[in-house]
Amino acid sequence: RSYYRNAKAVVFVYSLDKPSSLTSLTSWIDDATCYAPKNAVWVFVCNKIDLPVEKHRVYDRETDIFFSNLFDSIKTGTERPSPLRFRTSAKTGEGVSHAFKEVLQYDVQLQKSSEINLLHQEAVKQSTKQFTKLQRAGHTGVFLSCNC
Repeated sequence: RSYYRNAKAVVFVYSLDKPSSLTSLTSWIDDATCYAPKNAVWVFVCNKIDLPVEKHRVYDRETDIFFSNLFDSIKTGTERPSPLRFRTSAKTGEGVSHAFKEVLQYDVQLQKSSEINLLHQEAVKQSTKQFTKLQRAGHTGVFLSCNC
């Protein structure tokens, strides 16, 4: 499944007027569990919020239960980031920009975190080299710290 390769996010969309779109998410979730990178954030998008309430076939209570169970299972024994949920309308555009901005912001935070981690690892490596040099030169009782 090459479309998962190097993904920063996996977006799952279901429709308010099609209950089957919500239940079919489980097969996509199984797929993403196997093939998506472990640090990819999962984004769940409820679409068609522009529909009148009488056309809704997927209700908040059932989605809350579905996602509560799903999110509990995702958190158990994984290093996966917390999933995100959004309500949108592709027709009117409501919520779409917000969803994309949140996913992009998550990616920026992840990159910053990775950069900080790399800088910290490099600082520790350099401190270890300095400490080894000082020990070889006969210095004892030297303490080095990292201010990362």
